[in-house]
Amino acid sequence: MPELVPFRGIRFSHDLTPAGAEICPPYDVIDPEQHARLLEVHEHNAVRMVLGDDPKRPQGTPGEYRDRGKQARAWLEEGILVRDAAPGYTLYEYQFTNMHGDRCSYRGVMGAAKAKPWGEGVLRHEEIRPKVVDDRFSLLKESGIDGGVVQLVDEGLAPALEPFFQAAGDPILDADDFRGDHHRMWIVSDPTPVEQLKTLFAPRQAIVADGHHRYTTALRLGADDPRPGAGHVLTVIGDLAQEGLRIEPTHRILRFEGGDKAGMDLVNRLASLDTDEGEDWSLELANGYHTAGRTPIDLSLPTFASRIADLWGDEFEIENWHDLGAARARLEEIGAGALLCVLPPVSREEFWSRCSRGEVFPPKTTYFEPKISTGMVIRLIEEEL
Repeated sequence: MPELVPFRGIRFSHDLTPAGAEICPPYDVIDPEQHARLLEVHEHNAVRMVLGDDPKRPQGTPGEYRDRGKQARAWLEEGILVRDAAPGYTLYEYQFTNMHGDRCSYRGVMGAAKAKPWGEGVLRHEEIRPKVVDDRFSLLKESGIDGGVVQLVDEGLAPALEPFFQAAGDPILDADDFRGDHHRMWIVSDPTPVEQLKTLFAPRQAIVADGHHRYTTALRLGADDPRPGAGHVLTVIGDLAQEGLRIEPTHRILRFEGGDKAGMDLVNRLASLDTDEGEDWSLELANGYHTAGRTPIDLSLPTFASRIADLWGDEFEIENWHDLGAARARLEEIGAGALLCVLPPVSREEFWSRCSRGEVFPPKTTYFEPKISTGMVIRLIEEEL
């Protein structure tokens, strides 16, 4: 486990910003339409910090990023943002509707993790895209705002956290966000439970479920930035086994030339993975053709997503979709010249086994749900932890 330390969080005053109105999803799942909607939710919604005021320009210049930092500090002076009374951990409970329409619950603990090289307490499971890190690095360095949350998972953490939730008292946040999802938070700042949580986290192994680029950004900034909080990143850790946490698949649409004949040639190429047992997957063409297959999990081989990618090689334009309904609508829109690969999810057991031995999955293999929202608490990296 990385060094996960308590910190003195900065939160929106609910005397001036209605509880829940400050919350937005992580930056990388906000499309322009939702960005525009969030700007209308409230003038203090956190989307202004992470993506700015223009849905057509979510990436800004260094000067624009500095202005976002100045705005946050002005809000702090005006009392729109307020500091916690003392450093602490934050207990977090999230009740949400998942992509299947089920009502679910997630629990975790938030702190500031010291960003160390991969493998030193924290393992990753996704490849890192340098261009994404470049933009997030510029935002973090110029604004000085640590607002996005890295999500870590651990095995068997839930029972150990239960006594802390039972003893938590009144929440400091107990509100719905713009989607109707419900957020609850409690600060743990008394010395005894803080030390108990530090002791609990220290020996545990953690894997990044979501936030690889945010963690990498903090790692890069901490290497040469003298500000005391530059090498840490807001982090929440929760139990991988909890029912509300799901690993959803990301499906692929392959674009190709040559119409239906080329599509069937590609189907035949991929059909070599089909066996009589294992995880279900399927291939679909816009003309209505559909074929289903099964492939067993084999930890001695790469993930199924890796093996199927090896078979189609680098010759296709690929679109990634975690929403199967939306993927099928996109296939219909493209028509001839596209193939939808409906992939199976990576199980918790396979995820933990592969990541524990250092295996890195192809980009967009997993889609963890829930996503941890932004805006409930932030840090300024010039401040001591």
